[in-house]
Amino acid sequence: DQVEFSRWIRAMTPLLDPAPHPALYPPGIQATSEAAAYVEGLLRNVRPGDGSVAGTLLEATGEERGLTQKEASSALLLLLLAGQETATNLIGTAVHMLLSSGQSLGSLLEQGEGHAGDVIEEVLRLGAPIQAVARTATADMKLGGRTIRSGEGLIVILGATNVDPREYPDPLGFKAGRRVNHLSFGHGPHYCLGAPLARLESRLALLALARAFPNLSIAEPDPVFRPLINFRGLQRLLVSPGPAAPSPAPTPGAEAAAGGPPGGGGPRR
Repeated sequence: DQVEFSRWIRAMTPLLDPAPHPALYPPGIQATSEAAAYVEGLLRNVRPGDGSVAGTLLEATGEERGLTQKEASSALLLLLLAGQETATNLIGTAVHMLLSSGQSLGSLLEQGEGHAGDVIEEVLRLGAPIQAVARTATADMKLGGRTIRSGEGLIVILGATNVDPREYPDPLGFKAGRRVNHLSFGHGPHYCLGAPLARLESRLALLALARAFPNLSIAEPDPVFRPLINFRGLQRLLVSPGPAAPSPAPTPGAEAAAGGPPGGGGPRR
């Protein structure tokens, strides 16, 4: 189902942008309908409280619980959409930024696995997958010399707050390991529920890629980004794998245990 769901998400995402091209509406609406039907089918085939996300949502439905079946379906679709699109964009942007800065994927392994976490935090600051959020002022306030009244709508540009020169020296420079205080996951009650998972899966993906292709390099100078305002992510990034990572040395006696004589034509790992 992953390929099909990825196709739906790619078609649906532009509809969440502030000003999508009119041509994107028909495929986006069709994908939304298909994805919604898929999610409703998932909810019909799980048991409430079975430990899955779908089962947990289903357990919360009913008059006594508060959620309707439609609300549970919408919540599950949102979780799947938000989790896949943003994580995919974060991983792709991390590879691009790291290699563009002159570092190699192999350096992640050389500097310790903790460095991969530093890279992800700097990518979140400099290339957040979500660039803006809509909010409503809950009180009158003055900001930037302007008065904002309670109840007025605001568009908060997260990408701008994350490169505030008052907060970050050389704000547009990529410097993994610097002190970061980004707002890419939001703040307060709107803080992203999936932030720990996004950090974990993107860090593990980078390390896995580094082990497989430590000498990966960018093969074209100008990658293509998706033509969206709010969702920042690559549409195309051509890379060259470079020399393959060396296979780990066999443990003494492993060849014999595997059924092949040392130095002979036994099984290869």
